[in-house]
Amino acid sequence: AQTGTPIPGTVLSIKSVTGSYSTSVTTGSDGSATLSDIPADVYVVREESVPEPYVVSHTEQTVALRPGKTSEVIFVDYEKPGLEILKKNIATGEPIAHVAYKIEQIDGSYSTTATSDGAGRIFLANIPVGSYKVTEVNVPSDVILCDIPQTIALGPGETRTVTFFNAMKPSLKIIK
Repeated sequence: AQTGTPIPGTVLSIKSVTGSYSTSVTTGSDGSATLSDIPADVYVVREESVPEPYVVSHTEQTVALRPGKTSEVIFVDYEKPGLEILKKNIATGEPIAHVAYKIEQIDGSYSTTATSDGAGRIFLANIPVGSYKVTEVNVPSDVILCDIPQTIALGPGETRTVTFFNAMKPSLKIIK
């Protein structure tokens, strides 16, 4: 859906609405599959599975095949979403590295932990569609932990960002 690139390895089922004809096909390297010499009828074509990193749309299309005519159905799929987590100093806007987060899917079973890099960034690519709770679990010794989690919903093909702002612990310099 995003690039128009063909998706090989997609499995589609084809079932007659009124007859007994039923089969499945897998798309080839050009993202297409052709069925020849099938009976004229009305068919339901359903996407059953797609390769990584795509999301199965489970859409169905109904198509009427008439004698001597070729019909076409087109399915489009989105890649799994991405999640970017940014960590910044609330006073300066500078990034904060080495902050650990727990990322939990609210409406599914996906869960992981990740740590911000030198740019204060975490990027998770190709994660399942759904809603997530992002919780800060560990910070460097000079950073105050932000214990309020953030939630975010990720749809197919979306990359979204959550940003956490933290205060730094104060320091005291004594000069004699």
